[in-house]
Order: sequence, then structure tokens, then C-alpha cells
Amino acid sequence: MLQTIAALPPERYECHAIVPAFGSLEVRLNALGVPVHHASIVRMRRTFNPFRLVGMGMHLRTMAGVLARWCKENGIDLLHANGDQALLVAGPAARQARIPCIRHARDLRWPVGVGRWLGRQADHTIAVSQAVADAVIRRGTRNPVSVVYNGFDIPKWRAEASQRSYRAEAGIPREAWVVGMVAQPVFWKRHDLFLEAARRIGGERPDAHFVLAAGDRFGDGGLFLQRLRDQITQSGIGDRIHLLDWRDDIAVVMDAFDVLLHPAEGEPFGRVLVEAMALGKPVVAVRSGGPIEILRHGREGFLVSAGDVAGMVESVLLLARSEELRVRMAESCRRRAEEAFGVATHRAGVEEVYDRLLSGHRGVAMLVGAFPVLSETFIRRAMVALIESGTDLHCFALSSGTARMTDRERRALAGRLIFRPRIRLGGIVRGLWRLGEAGRAPGVRRIWDEIRKGDPDKGSPFRALVRLAEAADWLAEARRRRIVHIHAHFLSAPADVGRLMAVMASLPFSVSAHGRDVFCASRRAAIRRVLPAAWMAVCSRAGLAHVRRLLPEYPTDQIRLIPHGLLDEEFSDDWDHPRPPRIAAAGRLIEKKGFAYLVEACRILRHRGLSFECVIAGEGPLRPLLTRRIAEAGLKDHVHLAGVFAEVRQVMALFLQSRVVAIPSVPTADGDQDGIPNVAREAMAAGVPVVAFATGGLPEVVADGRTGFLVSTCQSEKLADALGFLLEDEAKARAMGRAARAEAERYFDVKKEAALLREGFFGRGRSL
Repeated sequence: MLQTIAALPPERYECHAIVPAFGSLEVRLNALGVPVHHASIVRMRRTFNPFRLVGMGMHLRTMAGVLARWCKENGIDLLHANGDQALLVAGPAARQARIPCIRHARDLRWPVGVGRWLGRQADHTIAVSQAVADAVIRRGTRNPVSVVYNGFDIPKWRAEASQRSYRAEAGIPREAWVVGMVAQPVFWKRHDLFLEAARRIGGERPDAHFVLAAGDRFGDGGLFLQRLRDQITQSGIGDRIHLLDWRDDIAVVMDAFDVLLHPAEGEPFGRVLVEAMALGKPVVAVRSGGPIEILRHGREGFLVSAGDVAGMVESVLLLARSEELRVRMAESCRRRAEEAFGVATHRAGVEEVYDRLLSGHRGVAMLVGAFPVLSETFIRRAMVALIESGTDLHCFALSSGTARMTDRERRALAGRLIFRPRIRLGGIVRGLWRLGEAGRAPGVRRIWDEIRKGDPDKGSPFRALVRLAEAADWLAEARRRRIVHIHAHFLSAPADVGRLMAVMASLPFSVSAHGRDVFCASRRAAIRRVLPAAWMAVCSRAGLAHVRRLLPEYPTDQIRLIPHGLLDEEFSDDWDHPRPPRIAAAGRLIEKKGFAYLVEACRILRHRGLSFECVIAGEGPLRPLLTRRIAEAGLKDHVHLAGVFAEVRQVMALFLQSRVVAIPSVPTADGDQDGIPNVAREAMAAGVPVVAFATGGLPEVVADGRTGFLVSTCQSEKLADALGFLLEDEAKARAMGRAARAEAERYFDVKKEAALLREGFFGRGRSL
């Protein structure tokens, strides 16, 4: 905390500190020029005594009120709770003072039920490691989570370490091998494992000494320390184990180490690891929590399993025996500490969060239907790219989907995903009341007329009221999250709800259209959903042309072509290799995907005597029909319906082991057709040529004869010709696959998509 305050530029931030009482912390804060204010905040302790619990609760409530009044009187703009103890008071106080609050999460352990409550107390959480962030996310949080590693003033730390020699002070020979541990006296730090490892190492190395710094900072570790003393006495090498009380010169002590042994289990971050690394000391730590992110196994030290004393001993002895290994790791330790954990990196992370909360309203609400949905991975990709590029984006979902999110998606969207509340009569009444309050907003009379007409699809007044209730229930959440722009995906219910939210909040509104919602939209529905939008995004030229024909009165310059992209992780490094004669396809088993034509093409290929396998990933209402056709054609050994692949990486794995990807999409009788299917981009990223019917937006991504083949729609014979050519000519298939990969790398960058969306969100948009 002190290093964070010292790093913040005083010309931008005026820091004040709230502390319980006078002590060394206040002295150090005064040295930084920080005004210090006292508040009688007691340190909360676990108890099962109901009277103590009630007493602590009343104390927290009282102190929250005191702190809120103090914030108002002193013009405080932001409360930063340094740890969850501070958040118990700061969170409620910030709400009363109507200012934002930051939770600096430094722990992995919370009492049952408290973790979820803590996750609702702040407007943003700064986690000291990804391990802590994941724990916060698992326990539920309503607010964004950022990982900002602790910062270290490494030059100052090294200068403090060189002030004097701890070895001389403790009588440790200069040539001795010193193994150290620095940790507060709490059970999960596992000092007992350190002492057991010391006993075993000491038996093999008579020159080994062991320094255990376990100072009792808070005065409640007396019994724990006594147990450690007993274990030291029983070890047989007590004369070589140095148990230290609390010290302010721990840098001097650590400089005497040859290796840091840190057996803590579930370490949230592990500051001591970085401190040791900054001094060039290799580290042996447990493979869990923060150490996994700090320490790279085999480069700055070794990671072992929790409780694996034998592994700890083996790792320490390996370092003791190899001077070359120690020198190499020492240099890597210094470099890693400087590059990843410097003050500048920490300051930038903290300032980014401060700026989000203090620089005005910059949030974007992105409305979707069900979330997450496997067929709409392009939406999740764009969301991740937007959030990682600094956009304060929040996803408002009308219902819960069944797909799985990746770890990257889950982390990016932590605290940013809001699902629709249950709609009750009260919600409808509130919606009408709020719409009435918005009577001064431009265009409100037109919206009242639309409610009278009913929903755009069926003209149902009840459905229109439900949409209004959903918009009203979300409006307070949108205001809390400082939303300045509302964007809806698909010309359907999300567009209706987003449009109504924009009217009530007097905010700009935009919409994205993709496939069926473009090609099957009625002019009546499109007029009501598109014309109010400040701008509209489509992902294919075919979709753009259709919108222009459908709505000639909508300004052409307000229709933006924003193709979808892929995340960098979806471009596998291991893609240019021989492929078996396998045809892959993926999509919902519905008429539009045209898999019946693919089955017929496979029958033709089999009749020609080709040896191949065809795998179709997906599920849908046409599965019985396709199963029957496969059986009738005698293709049970050649065509396999693989069912739903829950994650994109499974689809990508299939494509990476296939010679060709078939996309036999066709237009349906009601006009539905694909824009640019996700699988086209994914196949090209996997280095696979695509054979597709020339329909929808597919001609925009498949270069006929170069990255694959385009054939006449609904022509199974021609589809079979193209597939057969690539199955028989592996060299040509690989050449086309390389060209497809090059095209994907050139054009399918989700960062470009995010940049175009950001331009729309924060450009000049008109309010409804």
C-alpha cells in the first residue's frame, strides 16, 4: 500500500489515509506527505459467538456512517480499501457517500458466505494475482476485476539489503549454505514443512543453515510460534536453525539467503518471492496460487506439489550442488523481478482503474439474447478484445445460455455480466413511470406510439410491456455502471430493450445485425429497430447490401461494415502438417446449414471409391433426418454426427486434423441464409481449405481456387467434385490451406473489429 501511494503522481491524486490508531504505519505515511486521519476501526476476527457477531456488525455500521460523513465533508472522490478488512467499512461508507469504492483483494480465504458479500461492496476489484481474481470471480462479484501485481521499488530494496551483513550478525559462516523462509506465523504458510525440509537437508549438508523469519506482527501467534520452537528442538539441528522475531530490516536478512524455500499452500501472491528474486535468490515454492504467476519453473527456481517435502529437499539440494544453475537462475530472477513487478507497471495498472472510476461516464452496455451461446462466439471474442483494450464494457443478457466460456472470457467478463431479473407487474409499472419521467427526452412520443402498436414482430402490446419492464429493471444497473452508450446484438428482442433503455436514459443507441435477423427481417420491424439507431453494424457485404435494399431511407454512412475477427490464441502454431483424408463440418443441424447436401456429396464420393471420413459437429432438429439418410446411403462407417462441441477449441482441434472443411450453407424458403459463418474463419485460421456453396457472405472470405472452392448452391455433385479433388491431392490441399491461413492472419484480427466498435461507441452519437 505504501509503495502504491508513493508511486501515484501527486499532481493527479491527493491521497488521504484512514488508520485505526497511531503507529509505525502513520509515521511512514507522514514521511510520504500523506494526511493521516484516525478512525476507531477494530480488526474483525472470526467468532461463533452470536453476541460478538452482532456487536461487530453494529460497530461496522456505525463506522461506515462516520466514514461516509467524513468523505462528504472532505470532498473525497474515491475510497480505496486496502484489503478486505478495510472493505467491511469502506464499501458501505462509499455507498452512503455516493462515491466509487475499490477493493484491493489480497486474500484467497474468506469465511463461508462472506466472499460473495464482499464481491458486492466495491465498484471495481484490484486483485494482486490471477489466483486471487479467479477466487473472487468464483465466489460471485457484480463488478469488474483487474489483476495488478504488487509493485516493488527494486533499486531501493537492493540498497537496503546491502547495508550490512546478517551472516556476520548471526554468526553464520560465509561459506555456509543458507536456506531461508519469511512468513507471518499463520498455519497455511506451512512453517512446519520448512522445518521438516531443514531437518532432511541438514542431515545431508552439515554446512547448511536455516533462517526462519516468522515475526508476530499482530501479536496473536504466540501458541503457533511455541510449536515451531518445539519442532526446532526436536529436529536435532537446532543450533543451525535461526528463528527470528519481527524485523524492519528483512532485506538485510534475505540477502544472506542462498535460496528461498516457500512451502505456503494457497499463497495469494507471494511478495517475498519477488523480494528474493530481486536480490538474485532462486526460489523453491508450491505450485499453486500466486507463485505460479511469479516463478517460472526451471528458470527462477522450482515449483513443487503442495506438501511435497521430498520435492522441496531435492530442489534445494540440486541448487546447492550446481553453481552454474545458481548463477543462471540468479540472473533470470533479477531480470524477471524488474520486468514484471516494477513500480511503473503497478502504477499504470492502478491508475487505469482510478481513471475508469473518476474520469466520468464511459461504460458501454452490450445487449444480447441468450448468453453464452456456442453459435455466437464472435460476440464473446469482440467483448474480450474490447475489454482488454480498455473499454469499460458490460454485457446485459436476456437469458442464460448453455455454452462454456473459456478462462480468458470468464476473466474478462467477471463482474460485467448481468442477467435479466424476473419480470413482475411492479417492473412493468416502474417501466411506465420511468418512461413518463423521460418525457422531456427527444422522441419519447414516438416510443409511446410504438408501445401502443405492440412489439415489432407480432404487434403484441403485452410483449411490448415486457420489453419495457426489462429495460426499466436494467436502467438502474446501467446508471450504476456509468453507461454512456447502448449497443444491441441482433435485430430482435435485444434491440427492442436496448432502444427503450436508451430512450429512458437519453443515451446513444446502436445495433449489430448478422444473419437471419438481417435476411429475414420484415421492413416494418427493421424500421422500428434500425431507424432510431445512431449507427448500425453488419458483418458482411451481403448483409450490408440487403439492409440498403430493405431500408433505403436509412443513411448509408450510418451503416458500418465491421467484419468479425479471431483471438490470437485461436491461431494455433502447430497447423502446417499432413492431414488425413477427413472432411470436417460444424454447425446447427438445421436447413440453412445444408448438411443434407453434404451427406449426398459423401454418397457420391463413396460411389467413386474414395477413402475418407466425414465428421459433422453440431446438434439440431434435423439430426433424425440426417441419421436416416446416412444409413440409407450406407455411410455409417464414413459419416459421423459428432454432436455438440461445447467449446470452440474442440472445433478447432477437429479442423486441425482435417484436410478440408465443408460449408454447404443454403438459403431457405423464408430468405434465411448465413452471413459469414464462424466456421469459415476458424477453418482458415487452422490452415484448412474451405469448400462452400456460393451463398450469403461466403464469397467474401473464400477465394475460389486459392483458399478453397465455391460451387453452385444446392449442387451436391459439384460439391463432391471439389471435395474429392482435395481429398485426392494432398499437396494442393496443403497449398490452399497455407493461403487460407495467410488470409486469416491478414484479415481476421478481432483487435481491428474492437477498434471499429470503439470508434462507434465513443464517436458522436445522437441520443434517442
